[in-house]
Amino acid sequence: MPVRLTLHPDEDVELPEGARLGDLRAPLADLVRRPELLRAELIADDRPVGDDARVGRRPLLPGAVLSVAGPGGGRLPAADVAALRSRWFLTAASGLRAGEPRVLAVGAPLTLGQRDARVRVTVDTRDRVRVRRLPRRAAPHRVPRPVTRGPRWRRPVALAPPAGRTRRLGPWPRRWRPGTELDLDGSRFALHASGDVDVWLGPPAAAPDRPAGAGPAMLITGLVPVLGSVVLAVTLRQPLYALFSLVAVIALVPQVAAVRRRRWGAADPVPLAPPPVGADPGRTGARTAAAHQASDGAWLRVRRAHAAARSAAGTAPSAPTLQTLLPDGALSVRGPAAPVRSVGRAVVVDLAAAGAAVEVLGDGRDAWRWCRWISPGDDGTDSSGPSRVLVVDSPRPEDLAAADRAARRGDVVVLCLPDDGRDPAPREPAWCRTRWDVTPDGRVLRTAPDGTDTLVAATGVTVAWAERTARRLAGLRALGRDPARLGEETTPDRSDDRSDPTDPRIPATVALRDLLDGSEPAARWARARGWTIPLGRGADGTPVVLDLVADGPHLLVAGTTGAGKSELLQSLVLALAATRSPADLSLALVDFKGGASFGRCADLPHVVGQVTDLEPGLAGRALTGLRAELRRRERLLADHGVATSDDLPAGTLPRLVVVIDEFRALADDLPEFLPGLLRIAAQGRSLGVHLVLATQRPAGAVSADLRANVTTRIALRVVDVADSRDVVEHPAAAAIRVGDPGRAVLRIGSAPPLAVQCAHAGARGDGTAGPVRRVPTGWTAGRHDSPPVRTDRSADAGDPVADLVADLRRAAHGLGHRPGPAPWLPPLPDQVGADDVRPGDEDPPPGPDRLPLALADDPDGQRRLLACWRPHDGHLAVLGAARSGRTTVLATLAHAALAGGWSVHVLAPDAAHRAFTPFADHPGFGTLAGADDPRRTRRLLRLLAAAPDRADGSRTLVLVDDAPGLRAALATSDPWDPLVTALAAGRAAFAVTADSATVGGLAARVGPRVVMLGNDPHTAVMLGVPQPFAGAGGPPGRAVLLGNHEPQLCQVLLPGHPPAAALPAPSGGERTPRVLPLPTEVAAAELDLARRDRRATGTAVLVGLGGDAAEPVALDVGAGALVVGPRGAGRSTVLCTVARALAAAGRLAGVVSRDPAVRAAAGDAPTAGRTSVGVRELVGSLTAAGGTLVVDDLDVVTQSCPVEADRLAALVDDGLTVVASATTQGAVMAHRGVLAELRGRRTGVVLAPGERGADEVLGTVVSEVADPGPPRPGRGALVQAGHAVCVQVVRIDAEPDGSAERVLDDPPRHEADQDDGSQQEHQHPAERRGDGPAGEQRDAEQPLEDLPAGDGRAAASTSLPQRTRGPGQEPRQREEERHREEADPEADGPTSHEVDDHRAGEDHHRQDLETDHADDRDQGPRRTRRGTGVSRVGGGVGGGHRGDDKADQARCAV
Repeated sequence: MPVRLTLHPDEDVELPEGARLGDLRAPLADLVRRPELLRAELIADDRPVGDDARVGRRPLLPGAVLSVAGPGGGRLPAADVAALRSRWFLTAASGLRAGEPRVLAVGAPLTLGQRDARVRVTVDTRDRVRVRRLPRRAAPHRVPRPVTRGPRWRRPVALAPPAGRTRRLGPWPRRWRPGTELDLDGSRFALHASGDVDVWLGPPAAAPDRPAGAGPAMLITGLVPVLGSVVLAVTLRQPLYALFSLVAVIALVPQVAAVRRRRWGAADPVPLAPPPVGADPGRTGARTAAAHQASDGAWLRVRRAHAAARSAAGTAPSAPTLQTLLPDGALSVRGPAAPVRSVGRAVVVDLAAAGAAVEVLGDGRDAWRWCRWISPGDDGTDSSGPSRVLVVDSPRPEDLAAADRAARRGDVVVLCLPDDGRDPAPREPAWCRTRWDVTPDGRVLRTAPDGTDTLVAATGVTVAWAERTARRLAGLRALGRDPARLGEETTPDRSDDRSDPTDPRIPATVALRDLLDGSEPAARWARARGWTIPLGRGADGTPVVLDLVADGPHLLVAGTTGAGKSELLQSLVLALAATRSPADLSLALVDFKGGASFGRCADLPHVVGQVTDLEPGLAGRALTGLRAELRRRERLLADHGVATSDDLPAGTLPRLVVVIDEFRALADDLPEFLPGLLRIAAQGRSLGVHLVLATQRPAGAVSADLRANVTTRIALRVVDVADSRDVVEHPAAAAIRVGDPGRAVLRIGSAPPLAVQCAHAGARGDGTAGPVRRVPTGWTAGRHDSPPVRTDRSADAGDPVADLVADLRRAAHGLGHRPGPAPWLPPLPDQVGADDVRPGDEDPPPGPDRLPLALADDPDGQRRLLACWRPHDGHLAVLGAARSGRTTVLATLAHAALAGGWSVHVLAPDAAHRAFTPFADHPGFGTLAGADDPRRTRRLLRLLAAAPDRADGSRTLVLVDDAPGLRAALATSDPWDPLVTALAAGRAAFAVTADSATVGGLAARVGPRVVMLGNDPHTAVMLGVPQPFAGAGGPPGRAVLLGNHEPQLCQVLLPGHPPAAALPAPSGGERTPRVLPLPTEVAAAELDLARRDRRATGTAVLVGLGGDAAEPVALDVGAGALVVGPRGAGRSTVLCTVARALAAAGRLAGVVSRDPAVRAAAGDAPTAGRTSVGVRELVGSLTAAGGTLVVDDLDVVTQSCPVEADRLAALVDDGLTVVASATTQGAVMAHRGVLAELRGRRTGVVLAPGERGADEVLGTVVSEVADPGPPRPGRGALVQAGHAVCVQVVRIDAEPDGSAERVLDDPPRHEADQDDGSQQEHQHPAERRGDGPAGEQRDAEQPLEDLPAGDGRAAASTSLPQRTRGPGQEPRQREEERHREEADPEADGPTSHEVDDHRAGEDHHRQDLETDHADDRDQGPRRTRRGTGVSRVGGGVGGGHRGDDKADQARCAV
C-alpha cells in the first residue's frame, strides 16, 4: 500500500510502504528534480531520519512532511507537539482562529487582549497559572483623557467556570485552573494541563464530592476560646484576658478560607462528556496529537487504564459517533464565505476524529484541499464503508442533489453555503433541519432540528490547523489507532461466525513481513522466549498466531491444487526462522513436489537438510537419518538425566522441524517411511522433533495412529465437505472460493475452527520496491500527475522472500550461528580430495596395510567413513565404463601407497599417463608403461614375478589400467601370460581396471571390487552392484565398494598433491625396480660424458644406452663381436663407435668399409674399401697379434673377396680379433668362415631384434627385448655370453674435419629384401640411379607422395620416430645418409668383368677423385696413403660430392 507524504514545501508524493528511505533518495531526486535529496540530511516533521528508516513506520507515517535539514540540523516542533510537551498551554475557545495552542512557561508571561481588555498570564515557581488584568493602554498619537473617577478598565474580563459564578479579574493575580475559561471582551480562552499523553488519552477522573461548609464543630472550636477568655476577664476583673479571644478568632480565619477555597475548586470539575461538534477544537487537536505522538508502550498503557476503569465502573463510556455529534445526520452553515468555511472546518475535523472519511464537492472545493489526508482511499480507508462525510461547498443544484443521495445512503452531509452577497441568499434543502447562521459580528445562531435557537460565539479553525490535524489523523489510521474509541469494549460480535471463510472482513492478502515486527532478526532472536509464530489474519483484522509447542507438536496441512499449500509452508518456515535463531531451531525440508515447494527457503541458515524426489534413494537416506537422529536425542536426554528437551540447558539441543510437502506421494513411493514417521510423531514432543505434513487429501495417507498425535490442523480449500470434515471436522473449508488462495480454516485441538487468511511470504510487504509517484495536492481524484519512478531500476523489482532470507543469513553470520547437525547425511559430494579427508574417531587409521580409497556413506550411523583397501584381502578390481573414474581410483591408490612407503608401478595406456606423471619424481615410483610399450611392460612383470621379498619390508603396488587391453598387447606365442603369472606370484599387490565383471579373464585372481556406478541399472547389476544401488548414477567417481563387509556407497577420492617420500631413497642394495624407456637417439656427447664417468676397461666399448635403467652399456670386443641387422638399422654406427674406441686405445688394426664415416673413425689405422685390391693389401699387412680388425658388411666381403676372406679366417684362427657387421639373413646363412666363428662366440649387437631370424643369429632369444612395430634406427639387443639387453646405439656426429655428420643408415635408401643386394651390386650405375647426376638428384629429392607403391621409403619415413623436423625439410638422419652414400666412391663400383682388365681403372679412379676434389679442398681435407694403394677421402655432407664424383672402380669377382 503506498504511503502519501508531503515533500517540503508543498509536493505530495506516494512512497512504497516498507521501503528504505535510502533506497528512495535517487527516485525522489529524479521525480522532483531536486539533486540535494541524494545526500542531504532529511527531517520528517521535526525528527531527523536516516537512510534505514522505513516508509509507513515512525516518523515516515502518512501525512508526514519530509524536508531537507537546514544549517541548524533540525526544525522546531509543530505547535501542537510543543504544547503537548509543555506543562501548561492555552487555546482560543472561540473565534475563527480557535484551537491554536499557546505554550505557557515559567518566567515567560503571556499578554492577551488589547487596549481596555488586556490580561497577563504567568506561571509561578509553584507551577500554578495566575492571571491578572492590566491597566488600560492609551491609543497611539492620542493624549489620554484624565480619569477623575471610576476604575481604569471598563470592558468585562472574568474567569468563567463551567458551573458557578463568574469571577471578575482585577489588578491582583488570580489563580487560573483548568476547566475555567477566560472571558476577554467576548473572546474565550481555555487553559489545558499537559505534559503527558495520559492526561489527554487516559480515562476521565470521577468528579470529587463537593466539600461541606463550616460545620458546628468548627464554630464550637472557634467560640470556646472566645467565651473562656471573656469569662476569665469578668471573673478576675482583668480586661486584658479578653484579648485572648482575638487569638481564637485569628486561628479560625485560615480554616474558613480553606473551606471556601476547596468549595470553589470543586465547583470547576473537568467535564466528563465531550463538547458539541466543533465547539472545542483545542481539545480535539490536543487528543489527536497525543495519540499520534504516543509510543506503543504508552498506547498500551492507556488502553489498559481504560479497561481497568471500565471494569471498575461496570459500564463503558460511550464514544462520540457521527450520530451523537450530528443527530440529524446533516448540517448547513450559512453566512460569509470565510467564517462559514472556518466554522465548517472545525465541524469536519471533529467528525474525522470520530472515524469518518471526508469527501468534498462544489465550486469551493479548492479551499478544502487539506481534506485529502482524510479522504477515502488515500489512507487506506474503504470508500464503501458507512463512516463517510460529504462536504458540499456550493449551492448549485447538482451538488445539492449529490448531497441528497449521500444523505439517503446514510452518510453525514455538511453544507457550506456562503452567501457572498447573493440575492436571494442560498437556502438549505428541506431535509437538512440543523442550521447554523454565522453573523457578521462573529456569532453563530444555532437552530436545532426541533426549531430551538441558541446564539453562541462562533468557533472556527484556520486552514493550517485543520491540515495539521488531518495529517495527524492520517498517521493514526496507518497506526490503527482511534482515540475516540479508547473507552469502548473491543470484544468481537458474538453473532459473527468466526469459522466462515467467506467473511468479507477477511483480507484478501496478508504479507508475512507485515506480521513481523520491524526489528532486526538478531534483536528478535535475542528477545524470543516462546515458540509463537504469526500465521495470518482473521476477520477482525488481528493477527492469528500459532504456538509450535503449546498448540503442536505436529501440524497437518491439507488443500487441493492451487489452494496455497506451498506458500503456506514457505510462510511457516520463514516465520519460524525469523522468530528463532539457528541455535534454537533446525529445519529439515522434504519436498516431493519436484523440488520447487520451498524455493529460496532452502538457503536459510536454519536448514540442515533437504530431500527431493529428484534424487533417487535420498528419501530412504532421510528416513534412516531421522531414525538415527531420534536415537541420538534419546542418548542425549539420558546423558543429562532429563525427560524432555525443554529441561536441557539452553543451546544444547535445537528443536527439529521436519516439513514434508506432498506427503501422499512420499507414502506411495516409500511405504516403509510411515512407521518411522509414526515413531517421530509419538516421541517428538519429548525429543523436540516436530512434523509439518502437507498433502492434498490426508484420507488414506495419514493413518489414525498418526492423526492421534497431530493436534493442529489447517484446511485450505478442499473439493468437498467430506474432505473438510476429515481435516478440521467442520464443513467450512469446502466453502472457500477458488479465487481466495491462502484462505484456510484453522483448528487447534477441540477449539472452534477459525477462518484465517494465511500469510504470504512473497506478497508485497516490508522491503517491497514499488513506484514513487507525485500526487496532486488538489482534487483530481484517481489521477496521478507524473509517471511512476521505480525504486529498483532493474527489471526484477525484488523478491521479498529472497530479501528476508538474505537478512536472516546476514544476522546468523554476524552472530556466528551455524546450522546444527543434520538429521541425515547430505548426499556424497561430487568431488572429494585425498588431502581433505581425515579418518573419523571410529575409523581405523590408514597405514601401510590400509590404503585410503574413497569416502564411504553410513546413513545408519550418521557418519562418513574412510574406505580403505587392505591388500591382504586380495587384489583389487575396479570395474566401470569409460570416463566413470577408473583411472582416478588408480591415481588415488598411487598417492596413498607412495605416502605409505610402497613402491608403485603403473601400467596404463598412453592417454592415462598424465594422471600419474605428478608422481614420477617420487623415489618410490617405479615404471610407467602400458600396452603401448609391451617390451617394458613384459620386462616389469617378469621382474616382479621373480622378485624376492624385500628385506626392508616394503611392499609393491602395481596399477593396471585396462587389463583386457594390456593382456591383448602382451599376447605372444608364449603360453605363459606375464600378467597372470605376476598376479599369481603374489610378490606385489595389483589393482586392475576393466569394463566387465570378468575383469579381462582375471576375475578369479581378484578379491575386493570397486564398481563405478552409472545410470543403467542392468549394466550395474551385471557388474555386481546390489539392487538398491543399481542405476543410482552420480558424478564420475561415484562407486559401490564390495568386499568382506556390507556394500558401501562411496565417492572415490581425488589424488592430492604428490606426497613426500615416506622412506628415504634406498642406497646400495634394494631399489624400486624401474624399467625406463630408451631414447630414440643417443648423442655422442652423452656417451662421451658417460665414458668419462665410467671409462670402459679392457676391451669393453660403450656403444649406447640400454638395460632397464637406460644407462650406458658396453660391448666386449676382446674375443670379437658381430653386429647384425637389416640395412639402415645402424650397423655402420656401431662399427664407427667401436672403431673410434679401438683407435683411441691403439688396438685398431684396420677398417674395411665402403662407408667413409667408418673409415674416418679409424684415425691413423689403415682402411680399405670393399675392392679386392684394398682388402688384399689390408689383410696382407695384418698379423695374428696385430689388434682388432673392423669389417663392415662381412657377408658381402666374404662373397665378393673369397680369397681374402679365407686369409682373414686363418688370421682369426691364429688369434686376430674381428668386429664385423652383416645383415641378419646373411649372418644366419653363414656356416663357415669368420662370420660363422663370430656367431659362435654369442657376443654382439642385434639391431631390429624383432626381425625374422634374429633369435638364431647369436643363439639368444632377443625378441623379448624387441619393440613392436617397424624397426627403429639404432634400437637393438646387446648380447654378451647369451644374455640380451635392449640398447639404443649412439648417434655419431660429424668429425671436426667434416668427414661425416651422421652414420645411421637411411632405410629408404636400401631395399628391404636382402637378396636383391647382390643384384644391385652387379648393375650399372646408370641402371640403378637413372641418367647421370640429374637423375640421381631427382631421386634424392623425390617427395614421399610421389614414390611408387612398392617403395619402402614411404613406410619407413612415417614409422620411424624423429626428434624434430623443420618445415619443408627431410629428417637429418635420412638426408645425411643419402649424402654419405652418394659421396662414397666405392658404393657403386664397376661390374665384375671390368675388374680383370688392368689396374688402370683403380689408378684412374684415384686420379679422378683428386681432380674432382680439387675444388673442394676448402670444404674438407683429403688424405692419401702412398704405397698401400688405400685412399681415405674426407667427404661427408660438407664435401658436396654427388653422382658426378663417382667413377668406375675395380671390384672382386664373386
